[in-house]
Amino acid sequence: MTGITVSTTEKERKGDYASISPRIQAFSVSDVIVLLVGAVSSSLLYSRENPLGLVVFFTLAHFFLFCNVLRMCRRFELIWAVLFLCFSVSTLLFRLPNWLGTVLITLALTAVLTVLQMRLPFYHGVFWQRINPNLPQWWAKKQAAH
Repeated sequence: MTGITVSTTEKERKGDYASISPRIQAFSVSDVIVLLVGAVSSSLLYSRENPLGLVVFFTLAHFFLFCNVLRMCRRFELIWAVLFLCFSVSTLLFRLPNWLGTVLITLALTAVLTVLQMRLPFYHGVFWQRINPNLPQWWAKKQAAH
């Protein structure tokens, strides 16, 4: 049971959770590209004393967390992105909340979404063997149904 590694497929990220397959998945090429471009962008902005450099880094860190650590489902990723975008635009245009408030609210949202994700029957992110030990049985049952 501990030898199975379940990874996210494109169908599962779009909501078809029956398509999760047991295979080992490292970083994809697109993950590496996003992380490199984001790191360079964040560094350039920050070096010019632009506070948006930290915003880019914050977003980049969440991309890594959601895609490679927690294997967050698409629905939760989109909820996070929409709310972060709304708070960020409000901060830029109206300074309400300020950047600290936007970051704290978004971190609270991240915590809530993380708990919700880990409670799903198909959770297959970090520590899935402890958090979701029934994942292999869930996956086998989904495969048998197809």
